Amino acid sequence: MACEVMAIQEPTQQGLGYYVPEMQSQAQQAVAAMVVGVMIPYDQAMQMMQVQGPVIPPEGLVPGASQNQQWSNTSSPAVSYSSGPYPAHSGGTFASLEEGQWDKTYRRNRPRNQPKAQNAALDKEAALGKEFCDRLDSKLQGGQAEQKAALQEMRGLVWQLSRDALGCRLVQTAIAVASPAAAKEIAGELRGHVREAAASPHANYVLQKVISQLSPASFIFIAEELVGNAARFARHRYGCRIICRLLEYLPSEEKYATIVSLVIDELLSSLSEAQDLCRHNFGHHVAQGILEHGGHWLQRHKDYLAEVLQYDLEGNAMHRSASYLLESALTHCKVEDQKLFLHCLARADVMQRLVGNKFGIFVAKRVLERPEVDEKAFAEHILVEEVMRGTACVRAW
Repeated sequence: MACEVMAIQEPTQQGLGYYVPEMQSQAQQAVAAMVVGVMIPYDQAMQMMQVQGPVIPPEGLVPGASQNQQWSNTSSPAVSYSSGPYPAHSGGTFASLEEGQWDKTYRRNRPRNQPKAQNAALDKEAALGKEFCDRLDSKLQGGQAEQKAALQEMRGLVWQLSRDALGCRLVQTAIAVASPAAAKEIAGELRGHVREAAASPHANYVLQKVISQLSPASFIFIAEELVGNAARFARHRYGCRIICRLLEYLPSEEKYATIVSLVIDELLSSLSEAQDLCRHNFGHHVAQGILEHGGHWLQRHKDYLAEVLQYDLEGNAMHRSASYLLESALTHCKVEDQKLFLHCLARADVMQRLVGNKFGIFVAKRVLERPEVDEKAFAEHILVEEVMRGTACVRAW
């Protein structure tokens, strides 16, 4: 390298466009000669070396620089080299984000408007966990004295525990082992939280336990809080379960059954609303519950559902969700409605189409199971034995 440097003549400003001040040391001149040896004009070299960001002028003079040179700044923000290697962005710089774009990349830690109040309730909340739940569960499995102590310790924490995977199981156990009065007190702590609990993956089980274990007087508040939002919860993954349990444990007393009836009125408020419910992925479970558990208090709703199914009977029979409902209707609707369904479905052309559909075949099997339907009448059109043998199949599509 030394020989190469000595073989190159010192450039002049007239020859190659470079200027080496005489005041530079020999080391600086050697560096200048090495740069000149590459035979690249200084302006071009600076363009190749330029990065997105302000160019920081050196403390000393370099080849091609003078004290009067104007150092240009780019519009990009300054590059920070102190935080590690360059990020994977063009230009080797941090991505320049306009104001308002930061929320798309990361969430800043903003100070709270009001500091958390450090009180005993929050300290107790922080103490809840697996150890807490296991300890109380062990007490609930013990004698009456231990159960009473555990229930006393759970007081005021039911809603908080219900939203937790472990806590919701603890609350369900407490409802199961507690006396009717104590269980009613536990359920009372869920008042005002029914809508949130119905949409919770954990608390919905607690609501179901309350409905299945307690008397109508103790759980009717659940139906009352669903009024006004029943259509939304009937189509919810977890909320539909709550309405199904209300139908399953429908109170026989008129004052309570009327409140549940108000919930169902919202679901069948119009033809389009009812049709959508029958074909909804979760809503059809609620419609099926109306047919199977409605009782005489909801007979008018059952009759209306039978009418809704008749609007597109064959289409419903071949629908993923409505086919379940039609199978139930062939058993739980009024005899007149069942005969009408059979009259429309038990035809050779319709049965052929049903058997050829992965959902309709289950309705076809239910039709063939009816004693008033002659299987031999369809022997020329469908393989009756194959259809009946498919009873063990599971609708897994």
